[in-house]
Amino acid sequence: MKYIYRRAFTLVELLVVIGLISILSTLGMLSYYHLSSDARDAVRFSDINNIVSVISITEIKNGEFPRVVDPIQVTFEWDEIWQQWTFWKNSYLDVKTLSNVPVDPLTGQQYTYSLSKKSKEFQVWWIFEAPYELSFLPFIAKAHAKDFSSYDSSIIRGTYNGRFLTHTKRIGALEKQIFILGTPSIISRSISDSDIKDIFEDTDLVFDGKKAIPWTYRKNSDLQDENWEFTPDITEHGIENDARVVVYEGSNIELSTTRGKQELVKNLQSYYENTDIRDTENIQGLLEHTNADASNVVDSYINGKVGWLHNAGIKVK
Repeated sequence: MKYIYRRAFTLVELLVVIGLISILSTLGMLSYYHLSSDARDAVRFSDINNIVSVISITEIKNGEFPRVVDPIQVTFEWDEIWQQWTFWKNSYLDVKTLSNVPVDPLTGQQYTYSLSKKSKEFQVWWIFEAPYELSFLPFIAKAHAKDFSSYDSSIIRGTYNGRFLTHTKRIGALEKQIFILGTPSIISRSISDSDIKDIFEDTDLVFDGKKAIPWTYRKNSDLQDENWEFTPDITEHGIENDARVVVYEGSNIELSTTRGKQELVKNLQSYYENTDIRDTENIQGLLEHTNADASNVVDSYINGKVGWLHNAGIKVK
């Protein structure tokens, strides 16, 4: 009787093959998730730009921006300086040009929308997903998850000048006290703090390209939140300023003088000079101004023109 020997795979060979298949499957899934997150980020970028466009068009048509419905009110000295919530149904109804309310393509959360007190400047905020890293974790379980596994950075767009807000108090028939508040953003990552000084102290301010999780998403997420440590220079301003907010304080009469105008521009420059956003386009434009420019810059504000840095020819995002 003849015996036929049929060679089979050894256990080692089977383990090697299984290992190779696992590696290829993991790489394939990584590519899939990377492409999926890129596609969702493209939707987020498009959504935010569309929101900014329709908000701006609404302001042109109606003379005012869409409402921030049921907002939190951020205050300075108990007076509102901006309001913030999400761009949701009532805001959407105000614009009347979007087919539906834009929401995050993964989580379904609404985008953050803020509006300055005089309703002349606004910002819209959300976050991008981070690229997936090589790992042998069970990715299949995440395929249909309505959750970020990690996030990359913030995206903020709008018409806010990105440098300061103004706050005024009447102190006489023709005289007003003017506060210039150094606020590179009118977006807070928290709704627990409504005072601008508390927002600064708790490092809740959000800036384009920095990492922070919106409060609407953070409450249902296990993601590790991060804060942006904004550390402007306040040592040379000569005013009480324990919360790093006030850049200049003076009357409109003082600010009408050449000395007052130069002091304001100098204070703004020293405020941002050593921060980690000094190389952004907005701040670079501010730092390049000279004493000779100060009168033109501040005159636009003294004459009651809204967005006086815009009128002075400084580029904004």
